[in-house]
Amino acid sequence: MPAVTDPATVAAIRAAVETIVPPTDGSPGGADLGVERHVVEQLDKLTPGLPDLVGALLDAFAADVRPGASFVQLDLEDRGRVIRAMGEEEAQDIREAVSAIFVFTLGGAY
Repeated sequence: MPAVTDPATVAAIRAAVETIVPPTDGSPGGADLGVERHVVEQLDKLTPGLPDLVGALLDAFAADVRPGASFVQLDLEDRGRVIRAMGEEEAQDIREAVSAIFVFTLGGAY
């Protein structure tokens, strides 16, 4: 992972990974597999500093779902709401950030 990535950013991306690939029937989820490391590395390769921006966006959209809450503090259902809201956002950059999280999560998990 990039040395400069904020631990809160990694935690937010880990929560997103867990939302996208949750554990099922005894099988580990993306977070259990450490996929967030892959996501952070790939986001940073795509655009240096992008992991921190994605973490900030996740937290900003989380506040719309539950005022004052960070993305990590939301339950799985509310995290899903955040990711869907970001994916439906008018701003193309935000939609592309969500797409990147999905692509890199699925690539890292499978």
